[in-house]
Amino acid sequence: MTSTTPEAGWYQDSSTPGLARWWDGSQWTEHTAPLDGPEPPPPAGMPSEPDAAAPEPEAPTAKPAPGTFEPEPESFTPEGDPSPGPEVSDTTTPPAGVSTGSWVAAPSAPTPGRSGASGSRRFLVVLLLLVVVAAIAVGAWYWMSSLATDVEDAGAQMTGAVDDAGDTAARSDVQQLQTALTVYLSADGSGELPTITSDGSAYLIEGASGDTTSVGMSEGVAFGGFSGTDGSDWCVWVTASSGVSYQGEPGTTPSEGRCG
Repeated sequence: MTSTTPEAGWYQDSSTPGLARWWDGSQWTEHTAPLDGPEPPPPAGMPSEPDAAAPEPEAPTAKPAPGTFEPEPESFTPEGDPSPGPEVSDTTTPPAGVSTGSWVAAPSAPTPGRSGASGSRRFLVVLLLLVVVAAIAVGAWYWMSSLATDVEDAGAQMTGAVDDAGDTAARSDVQQLQTALTVYLSADGSGELPTITSDGSAYLIEGASGDTTSVGMSEGVAFGGFSGTDGSDWCVWVTASSGVSYQGEPGTTPSEGRCG
């Protein structure tokens, strides 16, 4: 089987099924025609296929003299030779009703149509963009999660610090009340217990005679209560902003709890 460059004519367009394209003998043209109809004439201005004619007699060639050597002629390729046309197999049989040289299988090169390279590049660009967007989303999620954790930890630390400060203030208030009550009972000498109230800013110790002693009250601390039987048996307690209560009795250190 041999392969040659076909002459000008209509050939099947591999890029568009059911369509033929005009080959001018050296390259594809923009002229097309449907395959399912009769063979159209050559496009205007295009050379038609040569009519079959009797072969011209070959000129006699001189044979070399005996004992001489005649080199094989070198093949000649003119400069600027165009790209090869469609390859036609000498065993190709055209469809029924179509003349030889028309509507044959489209060549492998050159073939009209678009290359898939641009589609591959677009796919790679889209894939790269998706990867970048996914990476940004993962990074943003990780950053937000870390930020939420940091905020939660900071809030817990702040709450703990506030609670610690409130507990310290409550213990301090109990200690001041213990000192003030000890001084009052020692000065009064009656052995009767006073009453203790609060106006929101101070603790008020009031005796039976009407004398009142004021003791400073810490912010966020609430007065809890005072109870007892005499100057050696009494208990006073307050509640801190954390909700923890602290109590104090004669000669003791303030401790967590409520009198009763």
